[in-house]
Amino acid sequence: MKKKWLEEVSKLKPEEEMELEAGVRIYRSEECFLVIVNVYLFGKPNWEEEALEGVEVEDLPEKLEKLGQELHNRMIETAKKMRALRKLDFHKSEACGAIYFLEYTRDADKAEEASAIAEQAIEALKAV
Repeated sequence: MKKKWLEEVSKLKPEEEMELEAGVRIYRSEECFLVIVNVYLFGKPNWEEEALEGVEVEDLPEKLEKLGQELHNRMIETAKKMRALRKLDFHKSEACGAIYFLEYTRDADKAEEASAIAEQAIEALKAV
């Protein structure tokens, strides 16, 4: 393991957090470190396809079909990410608004452990 963020994570004070990459961050509480992973699902229709606004009625079926295929592919990728995180003992802690993202967490007692867990999560998410 590279221990890429160990030095910065070690400097976190209680109630501070640090953004890493791939939707992964580390939060330090008084008692432990928490590795948090956000997995994006989908949002409001205009977030998904701004091009829907002002589209001619005759072009709308193609636009909707394309958006539907993109959402289908994203949900398959999301399922793979969820499985990868479960293999790393992450637990789903929150579904923000039940439509935007899923939040997975895993706690660690020490900065070195939190850093290693975060690196494993990032590598697993990038492999999907």
